[in-house]
Amino acid sequence: MKSVKPKSSRIRSRTKGVTVTELLVSSVLMGVAMAVLGEMMVLLTIQASKNNNRWTAMDNARIAIQRISNDVRQAGAFGDTYAKPSSNNRKQFPAPDNPVYGSGVGTIFILNPQTLIIQSPTFYTDEKNYVGGPSYDKNAPRSPYNVVPMKIAQTDVADTPILNRDWDLNNVDTTIYQVVEDSSNIGNWKMVRSFFPGARIQNLPTENPTAARQVIRDQTVVTNIVGPFPKSGATAPQVFSYFYRDAFSGKIAQLSTTTFSDQEVDLLRGVGVDLEISKAGDSSGVGKSESLGIHHESFLRSNISSPRLNYKGSEDS
Repeated sequence: MKSVKPKSSRIRSRTKGVTVTELLVSSVLMGVAMAVLGEMMVLLTIQASKNNNRWTAMDNARIAIQRISNDVRQAGAFGDTYAKPSSNNRKQFPAPDNPVYGSGVGTIFILNPQTLIIQSPTFYTDEKNYVGGPSYDKNAPRSPYNVVPMKIAQTDVADTPILNRDWDLNNVDTTIYQVVEDSSNIGNWKMVRSFFPGARIQNLPTENPTAARQVIRDQTVVTNIVGPFPKSGATAPQVFSYFYRDAFSGKIAQLSTTTFSDQEVDLLRGVGVDLEISKAGDSSGVGKSESLGIHHESFLRSNISSPRLNYKGSEDS
């Protein structure tokens, strides 16, 4: 007669647990899978960080380029147009002949590959219409002369014998972009912007005085500049290059020299901007930082040959 196992014994044989070997194998496989997933997460995070740094650098460079381009297109000339002809001071700001800042601003700026100097017309703005100014009045009527270019009369700014000019001068604002070492980020450079407003005219016969605008010094435009250094031995990034209109062909060409004469500054019509921006927090290899390069060219809105703003013919020569 065939024996029959009890029902409870059959149930126990079907529900017994896993062995230690099976548990160890499962743990190893789970560990490998988690390690792979972890490595993938790290790689994805690094790539996301690189992309973020790249886009941040691009945005910073784009904003800086756009700001420079806007200022250049609104400008009328490079250097200081108040400089006396043949004085070789046109490439500096302020020139000794500048009726507003000729006594000095604490720094002499020189037009070169690290410094861009541009001047644009000073437009009239009624002091009561100048938002943020001390005399602003929101209820004051808008002056019909707002945004009209202004002159400096001989009675507005005390002239000196060396100027010897018997006509009113063009009133101009001066904007300066300068590449300087970043003391907070050793080995990198930054671009700063300074703004020197034209003369404030107060003795207008029928209108309120012009708005009082403040000098702005060393406003940071972009940081993490690491180049370019196209010339061997260069101690600073060569950011600005300049374009002039050839007097014979009438064509625009790049000026090869970086030390300008007054005549060459008179002919300047545009500026090239080359920036190499370090992607902060990003590196490839030991001690090698990745950077993003960008090039842009901007020209004066009226890039035809024009006379010096504040001198007529050969006067004062």
